[in-house]
Amino acid sequence: MTNPEITSPARSRRATGLPGALALLLSLGGCASAFMAGSAPVSAPPPNPAAKWTVTACKDITGAPIPMGSAITYYLEQGAAGPTLYEMDAKGNGAKITNRWDDAQGTHYFTHEHTSHGYELVLPADRKQPGTRNVYLRGAYQTSKDERGIIRPAGAPGAICVMNPS
Repeated sequence: MTNPEITSPARSRRATGLPGALALLLSLGGCASAFMAGSAPVSAPPPNPAAKWTVTACKDITGAPIPMGSAITYYLEQGAAGPTLYEMDAKGNGAKITNRWDDAQGTHYFTHEHTSHGYELVLPADRKQPGTRNVYLRGAYQTSKDERGIIRPAGAPGAICVMNPS
């Protein structure tokens, strides 16, 4: 089987196959969907981001590369209520991801469509270092919500992408 094309949660679209017959939608463009939990659609990145990362390549769980559409760029905004992550694709579709938590790995952001894939973005404390974008496949993960309303994924990601600082 061929690997699926990775896009972004800003645009949700179905991809064609993955070894093991898993269907994969890797789209942050889907974040811009009204059905995404943990984020809201936006049409522009923040005006003065504190940091910026770009995803240009991803691998599935076997380490095989997954073709991507266009690059996806992430912008970190430091606001009064804490940091917010913006995702923007090359066509100007975007999402403002507000569902976050911190741990020893760094700051995690997670958004998902209840009937589709989930996206966890892990940003290191040193914002000049690469981050990680974990993609959780539909049907292969679950979510939990804590007392503060933070949604977290449970399960193993089906694809991992490097977020290169820029």
